[in-house]
Amino acid sequence: MHLGRFSVAGVKVASEASGSTPEQDADANVPPMVLFESLCKALQENYPTLEFAGWRGDEWIPEFRTRIRAAPIREAAFELMNEFVCRLNDYPKFLARSSTMNMSSYGLC
Repeated sequence: MHLGRFSVAGVKVASEASGSTPEQDADANVPPMVLFESLCKALQENYPTLEFAGWRGDEWIPEFRTRIRAAPIREAAFELMNEFVCRLNDYPKFLARSSTMNMSSYGLC
């Protein structure tokens, strides 16, 4: 699954990063909860058949809001967003915040 680019608080965010750009650098200033809400919206508006992928947004979104708010560091919040997307059990998928992250820790779900 590839969501492409979407806008978060006026900042374009890529679901897969291939290099650091001004848009991606600006992402560092966007709070994780804003990104999570935009991720949820992007999934709901762009994923063709969420119900067939096992989507349980009424359960998952509140659960992950709580977990992301409690994340001790920004990277932990992104790990949780990755876990959220992986629940769709679709192949391939992973989230990348920037090209400087260690992608081997994300891998595929």
